[in-house]
Amino acid sequence: MHHAEIIRRNLPLLKRDLHPEEVLDNLWSTGAFSDLEYRSCKEEDKKRAQTEKLLEILMKKEENVYKQFCVVLHENHRHLKEQLDKTAKHEDSPSLVFVSETEVQERVSVMEQRVAVLQKELDDSRQEAQHTKAEWERDFKELNGQHGQQETSLKKENHILSQHLEQEKNRTKAVQAMLEGMKGKNERMTKDLKEIQQKFEALTAIHTDRETRENSGSITSQATQVEETGCVLKTSSDCDTRQLLLLPCLHAACKPCIGHLDLKNIVCSCGRDIKLDEKKTVTDFVQSNEITFATDKRKCEYLTDQCKGGVVRHCKMCNIPMCASCTSKHEVTRGTSQHSVILAEQLSQMPIRERLPPSTCSNHPAELVKYFDKQCNTSVCDVCIRGNHADHGIKALDVAFKKAEESLVNKVRQHKEYLEKIKASSRQRQIRVTELEERADHVKKEIVNVHSDLALSLVQRLKHHTQKIENQVEENRRILRKDMECLETSSSAVLTTLSYAERAMASTTHAQFMDLSSTIVNKIDEDLLRVLPEDSVKTQSMSFIRQGHRALHELVEMFGTFSTSDKGVDELDTIPTITDLQNEIVIFKDQEKDFKMERKRLMEVTTLLKDNQESLGIYFLDARKIDRSSILQCIHLKYDKDRVNLDKVHINTEGDLVNRKSDTRPAGEGRLKMYCGTCSTAPLPRAGCPQYWEVVNRVSLDKPLTWNWLILEVGVCQEEQRDVSHCISEQPSTCCMRVSHCPTHGGICRETWKEGKRVLCLPDTLPNTARTLRTLHYGVVYDDARKKIVFIDVKENKVMSRLDNVDSSQPLWPMFGVYNPSVLTVSMTLVVGSDINMTEEKKAMIVKALS
Repeated sequence: MHHAEIIRRNLPLLKRDLHPEEVLDNLWSTGAFSDLEYRSCKEEDKKRAQTEKLLEILMKKEENVYKQFCVVLHENHRHLKEQLDKTAKHEDSPSLVFVSETEVQERVSVMEQRVAVLQKELDDSRQEAQHTKAEWERDFKELNGQHGQQETSLKKENHILSQHLEQEKNRTKAVQAMLEGMKGKNERMTKDLKEIQQKFEALTAIHTDRETRENSGSITSQATQVEETGCVLKTSSDCDTRQLLLLPCLHAACKPCIGHLDLKNIVCSCGRDIKLDEKKTVTDFVQSNEITFATDKRKCEYLTDQCKGGVVRHCKMCNIPMCASCTSKHEVTRGTSQHSVILAEQLSQMPIRERLPPSTCSNHPAELVKYFDKQCNTSVCDVCIRGNHADHGIKALDVAFKKAEESLVNKVRQHKEYLEKIKASSRQRQIRVTELEERADHVKKEIVNVHSDLALSLVQRLKHHTQKIENQVEENRRILRKDMECLETSSSAVLTTLSYAERAMASTTHAQFMDLSSTIVNKIDEDLLRVLPEDSVKTQSMSFIRQGHRALHELVEMFGTFSTSDKGVDELDTIPTITDLQNEIVIFKDQEKDFKMERKRLMEVTTLLKDNQESLGIYFLDARKIDRSSILQCIHLKYDKDRVNLDKVHINTEGDLVNRKSDTRPAGEGRLKMYCGTCSTAPLPRAGCPQYWEVVNRVSLDKPLTWNWLILEVGVCQEEQRDVSHCISEQPSTCCMRVSHCPTHGGICRETWKEGKRVLCLPDTLPNTARTLRTLHYGVVYDDARKKIVFIDVKENKVMSRLDNVDSSQPLWPMFGVYNPSVLTVSMTLVVGSDINMTEEKKAMIVKALS
């Protein structure tokens, strides 16, 4: 059957229910209808006449046009499309039935879901079969790994201790050698002349050894150690270690002590301020389990009132010790006959995790937890997943546990690396202390040698310099001590976190571990955010500079200076004498003459620039200063005539951009094919100052606008976005202002768009009636330094909108678009350079918008 026959049989229904505007726009935009066919339908005044004209053209078209017509009906007139498909099926014409890709994908998706369910059931069965074997192998590997880690740790500690001992021996030898040298020097100095003896006696008051520093103590500080077991608060007389909750710092506090305090004003013994949220607190299963199994239960608890036999067995499910008699009763009782019972001696040798009974559901105590609800962040049972948790992202508890354990292991590895970094930084600070002291000794000896030549007249000055050195050393010592305290605090926090994380992996069930994992990970992330102090103390930066040695006898009170610079220091005496200063004065007078001549020339150039600034399109926004930020440049933009989309618009003889296609189409590559307009001849320069241009638009409406129809568009975009669509407003990396019909306000509005999203809509731009004639005058300010674009209504003399954080990583091209010649006429004139009327009021408005 021909598609025309299907349309003919459903003609009454189509004439009654079809909305021709939506269908016509889509068929025209996809090229199914030509411009002539589109206008012939639009020229009909009434809806029914438009529908008849549309159907008449459609019956003459090819089958592919009919299929495109069905696509439009599927989106907007579903019941009409279903009726056409029913007619085609009845006449055995399946090729004319349109089936959307969504329906096909839905059917495929249903089948894929069924296959996934079956596959999941198969995987679960395999996992249950391999679960016991995998747990045994994993535990065996963990025990081997722990043993290897402990052995490696002991070796490292022994090596570090050996290194420290060797360093102390070397330091002792160095001190002894230094003492021997000082003794020999003292013996030689006692044999000199009386004057030298007097100098020596005066100078021996200066200490060149480390006695003062050694008496002041080491910079090493001891970090505060916090008890890792039990309640750290202990503020309540009802303190109970059976009710421990986990704090964000991974220490534990019991419920009575927390209840005794304000939840938002808790201070842990580690010094951290704690703000708790009752909904997010979790039980500290690690310490609770460790405390539970720390005491050795010796009495049978199966029948506490009657049984007094010795403990021989332990039920993992009931978590109770039993004697031989009670074990027999336990094994024959119907409810406990299938429980896992082990020898009491085996229990004490097992890791805590293996001793723990399976976790039960908090909402259904009789049910074991088998799943993990990621949405609610809790473990659930078979009953829960059929109830309140039915539609949540449910995963098998073992699968979720493996993933969480894997993530925590990676975090722990990062934390250990971070701890090594702290230790290395701490060792570097200790090395800096030693270097600092040795350098200070060297500088002091230098000072003594220099001042000894100046005899007794320099003694007081010498003491002054020595005091400056001690102050500098003490200042650096304070910095290093503060760094060490920070490093020790970070080290303590990291060690606490690592210890608790490792204990959590060894002392909790899967469900308990899942409750704790998020808190542990948050603490690890918090530790990793700690900022380690920078190594700001440079031991090589302290030295004695011999400035003023030649004029020392005249400038004895000013002699000597110190430097803490990392750069090389010139130790020559460069302080000028009186003769040197007189020669420099003569040179300065000659330079002053040259400077005055250069200043006069610069003033003349500045005056010339100010006299010609308006003819160049340059204006000063702030007359009090002359820099790039205060200059407004009215740039000389031009329409790119070689890129105009001549299929949609053209540039007339007056140089205006008009929304009519050109009668003549000169040959040439590189023209825009999608965008209804043109761009500038070059992108905006990165001038570092605000740039400004204006457009004057003469708009005449032939009939009212509907359906987001555009009138004009002005904006900027990156090069690759210039010809993606008929407009740039809905594209990324763009900023623009457009005038169009707005369904929200039911009229013609000025809309501002950024990065493909509308950010502002100003209504009542012009009346949406036939024969409306208006002139719209807009200005655009672009500031690449401030990353701002401002759109101004020149006629109303006000700022319409301002866009901040404009992406200027790539050059931006000014774009100009005019639209819809079938219902309106618009011509856009570009106003640039000195043609712009720059008033003081307009400059003030631009300054305020950019501030």
